[in-house]
Amino acid sequence: DTPAAVRHVPIPENFAPVTAEKVLSSLKDKELTELQKKQFMDTYRGRIVRWNVVVLDVKSNLSSNMLLVFRPAADQSRQPEILVASFSLAHEKDLLSLKKGQSIVIDGVLDFLSTGTGPSPSLKDAKLVQVGE
Repeated sequence: DTPAAVRHVPIPENFAPVTAEKVLSSLKDKELTELQKKQFMDTYRGRIVRWNVVVLDVKSNLSSNMLLVFRPAADQSRQPEILVASFSLAHEKDLLSLKKGQSIVIDGVLDFLSTGTGPSPSLKDAKLVQVGE
């Protein structure tokens, strides 16, 4: 039984073809100035992205959202970058079917959270596009 959100999801308007790996590498690029990093973030903040990710966990939070904790699928390192996407409660049934370590494709609105180590990308208003093994 395929979750309803997964059957057919066209490319959304306001789509930005930038991968999680590109976003992370740009934010960590030691040769880019702070102004260049800010311009990069301003270019993509609020745009919809489609990322291949691996599920690390699914949680609920106090603001009536479901949180998907994930790593980029291409990041096979021992200490991958850990990112978060927020889903509305309407997607709870789809998220309940996910397993740790599962590869999925998600859409979401790209945002950047301030952390002690600099900006970290996150996705809001996320949707499940495809579920793999």
